[in-house]
Amino acid sequence: MTTGISSDSTFYICVSEDIQKPKNLCEILECYSFFLGKNILEELPPSLIEREDFKKSINFLEGNYFELVKPYFGREKKHEKDGEYEAIGIAYHLERMELLKCLIIDEKRAQNFVKAHFPTLAIKLVRSFGFLKNACCNDNKIQRSVVIEIFETIIQRVKDNSISNKNGKQRRPCGMTLENYVDIIIPIVKQIQSLED
Repeated sequence: MTTGISSDSTFYICVSEDIQKPKNLCEILECYSFFLGKNILEELPPSLIEREDFKKSINFLEGNYFELVKPYFGREKKHEKDGEYEAIGIAYHLERMELLKCLIIDEKRAQNFVKAHFPTLAIKLVRSFGFLKNACCNDNKIQRSVVIEIFETIIQRVKDNSISNKNGKQRRPCGMTLENYVDIIIPIVKQIQSLED
């Protein structure tokens, strides 16, 4: 079974920082082969990067994987270092080697970029929540109770609105708001619960 995964930083940050479950994140990472590069790593918090279990559970790739998507890139030069585009380049690299299971991207513009220019990657494109659902329901790699707990913690954080970033603004796990978590997370949790024995 192909287990290679390329993800932007949102997935790592959501689980490790936004809901404060870095141990769960590292356990999830160990179930697959996660690949990341310099740009993605630079977007991650030092508290995660310094964890030994994190270091052991990821595959760091040297090189400039943005170059693989550069011919299609129409955004301002400052966005060349965005982790989403490095993740797309890494996914393209893994796909050519027949190692890619999925590409996790949460940012809409980057998702549209994949759909417009990389149809073979678009088939394997998921958001963080879709990946978590698939990991427990389809792959049976993560216990349902762990995924449900992650989703319930995200819901609670959104309700509490208690995570602040450096500017004092409220941080929203994976962009969730009170308006959209009901439509996005609740149906996934119900689906997972319905599969429990």
